[in-house]
Amino acid sequence: MWLPGALDAYLGHQHGLTHAEYQVLRWLSMSEESDVHMTQLAAGAGVTPSHLSRIVTRMEKKLWVTRRSDSGDARRTLARL
Repeated sequence: MWLPGALDAYLGHQHGLTHAEYQVLRWLSMSEESDVHMTQLAAGAGVTPSHLSRIVTRMEKKLWVTRRSDSGDARRTLARL
């Protein structure tokens, strides 16, 4: 049994989230800052930036996270619990 697959099955059945969603929530909760740049979040969660975008979109619909443009650099996006 491959561990991430087993975690996906367990988390999905018990809590309604994927392993990748869990990793994103974990990374956001452990961050010392309230907002995390999406590129840093993708690296920390171990997913590609495009995969993270889809994950965060799902999580926004569940009202678990929000995202906004970085006021200091409009090219960057920030995520927050």
